[in-house]
Amino acid sequence: MAEEIRLNKEEKKELIYQWAFKKAFFYPTAEIYGSLAGFYDYGSIGTLLKRNWENIWRNYFLSEENFWEIEGNFILPEKVLIASGHVANFNDPLTECKKCKERFRADHLIEEKLNINAEKLTNTEMSELIKKRNISCPNCGGELGEVKTFGLMFDLKVGPINDKDKIKDLIQLIEKENIELAKKIVKEINEIQEKINMAYLRPETAQMPYLNFKREFEAHRQKLPLGLAIIGKAFRNEISPRQGLFRLREFTQAELQIFFDPELINELKKEELKEWEELKISYLNSENNEEGVLKFYEFIKKFELPSFYAYYLGKMYNFFKNVIGLKRIRVRKLSEEEKAFYNKIHFDFEFYFESLESWKEIAGLHYRTDHDLGNHSKHSGVDLSVNINGRKFIPHVLEISLGVDRNILAVIDNYLTKEKIVENGKESERVVFKVKRELSPLKVAIFPLLKNKEELVNKAKEVYNLLKKSFNNYSFKIIYDEKGSIGKRYRRQDEIGTPYCITIDFETLEDNTITIRDRDSMKQERIKIEELVNYLKEKF
Repeated sequence: MAEEIRLNKEEKKELIYQWAFKKAFFYPTAEIYGSLAGFYDYGSIGTLLKRNWENIWRNYFLSEENFWEIEGNFILPEKVLIASGHVANFNDPLTECKKCKERFRADHLIEEKLNINAEKLTNTEMSELIKKRNISCPNCGGELGEVKTFGLMFDLKVGPINDKDKIKDLIQLIEKENIELAKKIVKEINEIQEKINMAYLRPETAQMPYLNFKREFEAHRQKLPLGLAIIGKAFRNEISPRQGLFRLREFTQAELQIFFDPELINELKKEELKEWEELKISYLNSENNEEGVLKFYEFIKKFELPSFYAYYLGKMYNFFKNVIGLKRIRVRKLSEEEKAFYNKIHFDFEFYFESLESWKEIAGLHYRTDHDLGNHSKHSGVDLSVNINGRKFIPHVLEISLGVDRNILAVIDNYLTKEKIVENGKESERVVFKVKRELSPLKVAIFPLLKNKEELVNKAKEVYNLLKKSFNNYSFKIIYDEKGSIGKRYRRQDEIGTPYCITIDFETLEDNTITIRDRDSMKQERIKIEELVNYLKEKF
């Protein structure tokens, strides 16, 4: 018998981070040197969880015809990000404490203190609100300064540039008043600077499909719709990343850009909409703060969604239903002030984080029109239009975008629980990660009842090798453990989310049966070893 123990925000947060560090899910980068805010490494167990999530995403979203995954470089030339608008517009509002000099993202401070959405506010409006409502520094209570714009991209200089020696020479020559030679060196430095290739670490993965669209369109026989996906790192110089995996400076995105003919937006996927008709969509409309739950067809009628957009909204909702469950998932229609000007339709998918006591964005579905290909065509001078059936046009883009690290944190927040349990008449507590079987880092654990009985150990290793041979797959991880009491071994596997534990005991030696224990119910059953492979195949 088990009963979940309800935790408050701080208790849930402490549980998650202590568990994550102890059980090798994730921990701060360069921790032995004091670490750096906004950077985390995935440990051995966390990496398995993350890879399983990514593979589920691939299998789910990339199973459609003419959908492909690509991989691009982390570094992009400055010209690309000028064309995309990032150089001019990719920034956040910053405020600095006048006393301790700590810097904060102003809109987040306002949202935390006043519980309002500050995305629509200008820098001036945020400055006035901070003063009017006496919002002070969270660290020292000092006065906050005026809100300013802060660029989020990490810039780079690409190429063999080292002018330090020339600058030293220049200083020496100026000191010796050798002005002519100094002018010559200044000229050389300027020539070097002109050859510098300015670049940035990519702030999103989306640009890679746009830049490669022409090549991929030709390679795949000039067919639309064409889906180009990328799962990879992006980099943003966040002002004050203070929410663990939720807000990072180096993070992973899973994005799918779907290029299509805009004249068919109300025809594409029209029949396939029936696939989602049983879905009930929980939503928030930011235009008027209306909340509700609607059946799928009622939802798309209410918001007048074209069939192509509606189908992928349903598909994304169904993804979260299968991976996280719908208890804490909703879609939010962004207001005109919130959404990017080029997004004709924009819904975010939000998850309620108990550890943050807040609804937070974990994904988005954006109808970006021809903004991206149009801009890159204009700035590069390369014609990115297509010609289909004698009609020339620039394809439009529907973007499916998920923050992988945020989704991993949502999975952990949702499934990591503390329970009060009663076993053999005794009451105790356990921490259990009740993650979906497909996501679980380890799938099966094999235990000999006692490690000092050679016949039990040999039989346990025989079962272990049988399963390793039958499930020869990195994502189907099986482990052998003989250390500690059987109860403690069960608890260790409960904590990291292993769905099944198999124990080899003395009865096994007599009748070739084993005990298999279910993580969630803690119930045990005996089956024959020859039935074990099929048993597990059915369960997974």
